Amino acid sequence: AAIQLHETTGGRTAVASGDVRLGAGRAKLPAQGLEIHAQLEDLDLGRWLQFAGTLDASGESSLPRLHKLQARIDRLQAGPVALRQVALDLTHRDRALSGTLSSNRFEGRALIPDAPLQKPLVIELKRLELEHLPGGSAADDPEQQISSPLPTRLPALQLDVEQLQVNGHGMGKLQLHTSRLPNGLELQALSLSGTGLLETAITGEWVLSSDGGERSAFDLSLKSDDLGRLITTLGYARSIDKAPMEFAGQLFWPGSPWQMNRANLSGQVNLRLEEGRLLQIDSGDR
Repeated sequence: AAIQLHETTGGRTAVASGDVRLGAGRAKLPAQGLEIHAQLEDLDLGRWLQFAGTLDASGESSLPRLHKLQARIDRLQAGPVALRQVALDLTHRDRALSGTLSSNRFEGRALIPDAPLQKPLVIELKRLELEHLPGGSAADDPEQQISSPLPTRLPALQLDVEQLQVNGHGMGKLQLHTSRLPNGLELQALSLSGTGLLETAITGEWVLSSDGGERSAFDLSLKSDDLGRLITTLGYARSIDKAPMEFAGQLFWPGSPWQMNRANLSGQVNLRLEEGRLLQIDSGDR
């Protein structure tokens, strides 16, 4: 690392500028701000997020502003998700870090504002590839969960994906937009459209209740032209042939959105299935 110090008006010593290198060559003192260059074989994102949750997200810091972030990570673990060939190239301009990000599963651009609780985090991806494995959820595995801050500490998000793939199948365009509330986050839109395999329109909120506990509530509208094909796309055994489907519901539960389970779920739902055919089901497929 190369660090330049200066004395503040209060007589304290502070960092004026610096270059931090993690396996990325020799540090050079930058003209302004803080630069981070990393070349890593492995990184556990969960531990870094736990640390970030303890920091002040108001935009105020005793460190100089992060002017540049360049990282190459061979393997990055984010809870149950493993990424390879992760690349970040972000530079500070117009009161935000912005630039490109990519891995074996996504490619696009990001904009991270200086004051993330005042302006949204913007992510625009050309592609996003996800995997869904039946019975492979990490919800009940503490070692694979990522600890997240309370909803009041999270920024608003604008995520737009041109091409979403699940298990190698094209699912269309994805939009996930949230906004901040005094007591948490509002889901303005979670929509998936473009192929007919699954069309979604979901709104809701994740907030802190008056007793300090977390609460999630969502209005859902889901449609599929072929429920049988959707089921196999998600990795389940083929048990239905065709059967167009419409689902609508209002659901709520205590806890964060990913803490939903049958024991704590409340609400009402309506399901409509059109002409299809139940196939022979193996007694071992449950």
